[in-house]
Amino acid sequence: MKHFTSMILLLFLGSYLSFGQLNTEAIDALFSELNNNYTPGAALGIVLDGQLIFKKGYGMANLDHGIPIEPNSVFDIASVSKQFGAFAIAMLVDKDLISLDDDIRKY
Repeated sequence: MKHFTSMILLLFLGSYLSFGQLNTEAIDALFSELNNNYTPGAALGIVLDGQLIFKKGYGMANLDHGIPIEPNSVFDIASVSKQFGAFAIAMLVDKDLISLDDDIRKY
């Protein structure tokens, strides 16, 4: 549940942009619970207008080996990508860019 809460909080990161400035201290405070040596953490990247404007790792990637999460950490996401793919398709359908009734060979 804690990780789900963290993911929901990511939706509100836009509020940490004010007048073109990124409030990195507020973002660090948001992830402060994860930023230690004894809990799994998160990698965060913020893209604005196609440009990466913030990247940082919080917490640990591997507790057994003491490996921290860094912005370039590689994660084995397994089947989680299916949900992102389905959401992306749903967004395209919502914008009338594709239809679920189309033959798959069209794409």
